[in-house]
Amino acid sequence: MEDVRISPLNAHEEGLLYLLFYQSYLIITIILVCLQSWSKGVIYAECQNLARTLMELPANILTPSSFCERTVQLFNNFSDSVRCSIRDEVFFLKCLSTIKVVNLTISRSGSEGKAWRLSTPSQSRACRLTGSAGFCWERCLLRLIMILIAGDIVDHQELLLTGQHGGISIKPSSRMEQMKADMGGAACVVGVIKAVASLGAPGRVIGLIPLCENMPSGDACRPGDVVRTRKGLTIEVENTDAEGRLILCDALSYADELYPDARAVISIATLTGAMDVALGAGATGAFCASRLLYTVIEESGHEAGDRFWRMPLFRHYQAQIKSDVADIKNVGGRSAGACTAAALLQNFISNKRFAHLDIAGVMHASPFEGSVCPYLSRGMQGIYCFSTYAYCCR
Repeated sequence: MEDVRISPLNAHEEGLLYLLFYQSYLIITIILVCLQSWSKGVIYAECQNLARTLMELPANILTPSSFCERTVQLFNNFSDSVRCSIRDEVFFLKCLSTIKVVNLTISRSGSEGKAWRLSTPSQSRACRLTGSAGFCWERCLLRLIMILIAGDIVDHQELLLTGQHGGISIKPSSRMEQMKADMGGAACVVGVIKAVASLGAPGRVIGLIPLCENMPSGDACRPGDVVRTRKGLTIEVENTDAEGRLILCDALSYADELYPDARAVISIATLTGAMDVALGAGATGAFCASRLLYTVIEESGHEAGDRFWRMPLFRHYQAQIKSDVADIKNVGGRSAGACTAAALLQNFISNKRFAHLDIAGVMHASPFEGSVCPYLSRGMQGIYCFSTYAYCCR
């Protein structure tokens, strides 16, 4: 039998036939919809879909430079509240005497790229998108994107690794293609920023995004290298695939210097595969010393339909990352990998109201792995935009 060719007439007819369900004798409850809430829901969905799109882009297309360009283009659409401009690396060479980031040399050394700065002067909504430290330091690349809304401070550190293949400690080839989404934290914060720019927030929200690529090369960092961080602590690099925490710790130090009295500091990153092993796609691991802060985060998750599970921050994990040749090392062995990564971050933030969200387990969904949100299609999830925005509004 020949294949039946579907004409527009057939498609329209069959579509309407499919939609009919005979329910004449059923009791149907009519729910009135608040148009204002409906409009907010549309914006939430757009912000999350933006994050999902960024996570799906291949690493050769979404490089750190193109990420900056896309962000500028996105916020140019909010011309009434956000105005973006780009500063090139010549600007940052003049700033090296006042800005220091040493740690990025090891994560960035195998990749190529320019340094950019995103800047948006505040306008009607007192909203700014600013890159406060993005420059080349020897072989490093750091790009920080900041959003400021007048009011109280909530500091978000977002990790972006647009090309994450492990460096010299190269990842296994299985599922390596999914590492294009190892910038899920950065995608999340861009989605949150879009929500803040669209709907506003009752406080000042600052988002820092360090961007780099982690690739092997003849000039790349080697296992056993020791680097000095912005804070002055030295780190022994036992595994170059654990680079995310190395760029995140400098962003935390930077935030600690500029905003020591921030009401909360939250880091969001697809940081460890160990979190995927521990919780899978069922929930995000939340490391938080403050019970009150965790309660607010959990309530924000309930509002958004996102699940958090509180993870331990015992001093025991600090002992696991002690090094014989440096202050600390970037991995703590096979056991409790997510906990030791969070323990490392604790060394670079003095604010007691600090929370770290490891979203590695909920990064991707497939028919085999399932999803924390059953209504999302398979692929990159981009979740926690709504819950993070809900937290900012509390």
